[in-house]
Amino acid sequence: MKKFSMIVLVMSVAGLAACGGKPLIKDYGATTHNNVGKQTINQDAPADDTELTLDGARAENIIERYRAEKAQGTDGGLIETINN
Repeated sequence: MKKFSMIVLVMSVAGLAACGGKPLIKDYGATTHNNVGKQTINQDAPADDTELTLDGARAENIIERYRAEKAQGTDGGLIETINN
């Protein structure tokens, strides 16, 4: 029983030691925030209240082009590239 108690005590101390402490990197998550910021076209967009407008014919062309590209499907090329 003493041996079991000693094992439990050692495991508990080791477990508590692993849980405590500061993060290993003080700027943890900064890279992710930087990447999201670079991928955002207009970082001030939530605060920008300007009205977005688009010509109807131009919007229709954009939508049709999107649908045509979507219908063609590009998954095959990606799968072939990964397999090679």
